[in-house]
Amino acid sequence: MHLEKPPVEEVGIDFQFDPSPEKQPWSLEVASPFLEQFEQTLPICDIAQVDEIRIVKRSSKGVPQKLSGRTRLDHVIVHDVDETRFLRLGDDTMGYRIGRCGGKYPGFKILLNEALEKFQEYILHFQPTSTRRAQLRYIDAIDIPRSSDGLMKLEDYFRVGIDMPDTPFGPVGKFAVQCVFPDTQSGDALQLNFYNQQTPDNTTTRFIMEWHSLCENIASLSAEVLISKLDKAHVHMVECFKESFTEQGLSLFGYDPAETQSI
Repeated sequence: MHLEKPPVEEVGIDFQFDPSPEKQPWSLEVASPFLEQFEQTLPICDIAQVDEIRIVKRSSKGVPQKLSGRTRLDHVIVHDVDETRFLRLGDDTMGYRIGRCGGKYPGFKILLNEALEKFQEYILHFQPTSTRRAQLRYIDAIDIPRSSDGLMKLEDYFRVGIDMPDTPFGPVGKFAVQCVFPDTQSGDALQLNFYNQQTPDNTTTRFIMEWHSLCENIASLSAEVLISKLDKAHVHMVECFKESFTEQGLSLFGYDPAETQSI
């Protein structure tokens, strides 16, 4: 499936690992040595911490009292200056994503190659025993012009969405739909979050499609195993994307059925 104007805003791959028996407690001191090797290409660092507080009530009419509290590291994200490449490191987790940020979407193969490079570095550094699961994520943003009366028919562009009777509800203003499709033929569990957003100029309506394909029970550190599973997940996701649109909807992206190059 080839699109001249793919609506991809962000795409990423997340990994969860089974840790080494010699794993150190998760902390910034543990995360930093791994992330420092990417300082040249991903120089900006964002740290997310969580405050955990234990509070109990002193009496039936008393003021709650803080008994204890601590701050722990949740995750660290390093990214480039242009905010197109992001590496997220958490406790036994790692994710890599590419944001469009006004530029051209590079394609799935580039994402896969760059993510697997980080995957191999993670294995060498942290020495996990196995990969528990991987998740492929796409975020698409579709802008559709409004008609002169400010309305549009969802079914003219989409084959997924909501079906509400015009009477007594009237036109739909905002909506959010979540669909989960477990145990698909490709072996991945697919989730679609579909919702709309208002644009500042009110001349178009923006529709967001968040795709999540979860590959479970990988039980391997082999790049070949991951490539096979993620390739299948990607093929299935692209098929679902295509079937989500009418011909008029696909025309928004310059769809050419004669081209076979994948998005």
